[in-house]
Amino acid sequence: MLDEAAAQTDHGFGYPRFIARTFRGFLGCGDLSRGFARLRCKSCGYERLLAFSCKSRICPSCHARRMHDTAFHLEQNVLPPVPYRQWTMTFPRPIRYLMARDRDTITAICAIFVRALFAYQRREAKKAGYDKVLPGAITFVQTFGSALNLLRPS
Repeated sequence: MLDEAAAQTDHGFGYPRFIARTFRGFLGCGDLSRGFARLRCKSCGYERLLAFSCKSRICPSCHARRMHDTAFHLEQNVLPPVPYRQWTMTFPRPIRYLMARDRDTITAICAIFVRALFAYQRREAKKAGYDKVLPGAITFVQTFGSALNLLRPS
């Protein structure tokens, strides 16, 4: 895949180095030859080897574990037990390209979205008879999955 991408670009470099490095790390995720920890049960003495993980965003196993850990932390330690709503924002490809190159753009767009959403929630709460509403948000920017299409050479 990396060689094919390099062959398809005018400059011959293919994907940016960080993507190639991440992809190579993913290929070695869980490979005992790349390092491991030895786990031993103190009571019965059973031992097992646990291969190191790549911890990358493109690895389904590593990413799922990170998502689970984050959700668990938020649910147990941060968020009060009240109803929640999830909002998802997507963009056409030209805007995705801009956002992939400039993190400040992502920050600005998220801030605009959250301000507009909070204004909407306060209006709706006022209609329902609640005067003092303080919305809150936790945002996650997804730059994996289909976002890899952003960086595909033309």
